[in-house]
Amino acid sequence: MKAVMKIVVMTIAAMMFSSVSIAQNLKLEDVIEKHLDSIGTKTKRDELKTLMALGYSEFESRAPVVKGGGKRSWFPTPRTCFS
Repeated sequence: MKAVMKIVVMTIAAMMFSSVSIAQNLKLEDVIEKHLDSIGTKTKRDELKTLMALGYSEFESRAPVVKGGGKRSWFPTPRTCFS
């Protein structure tokens, strides 16, 4: 029953997302601009001097039995990140 409910919820969410994206009829530049503005305004992004991202990952497989994981850090410059 949980699996059926999960499929129903995901289907409804996918239909809602596709209808919104079709209704807006956005260009690629508009999508990128909206994404960047969700991070911060252009003036605030221009004020940034350094950025850092740190992430952890885990992986587990049953066949074959494999477990793994790691840590990743990323130090981009604002110019390469928001250009």
